[in-house]
Amino acid sequence: MEELILKSVTSAGLPLESAEAIQSLLCNLGVSETTDVQFVNEDDLTGILKVVQGRKLVAYWKSIGYILKQFALQQAYLYRAMHFSAKRRHAIACRLSVCLSICL
Repeated sequence: MEELILKSVTSAGLPLESAEAIQSLLCNLGVSETTDVQFVNEDDLTGILKVVQGRKLVAYWKSIGYILKQFALQQAYLYRAMHFSAKRRHAIACRLSVCLSICL
């Protein structure tokens, strides 16, 4: 989680000193996983960040949430394709043409 916060702070152009306060706030809000940050809104950040800074941070987190959802959908599709072929005893080669990697 700490890595996500540092990446978020630098991507939003915030001072690195605010990272510790953001991490503490997220813990108090109940954020326990990387995907949980997409549920945080600007109002939750008003005590520690200025309005525009909060909006930048939330926009970054929402974009991460979208990427993670797309990755999960691709994984589910691949699993279904492999399961479908196994039920019918067909041997097929499944490969993704695009490999999505996420670096936080």
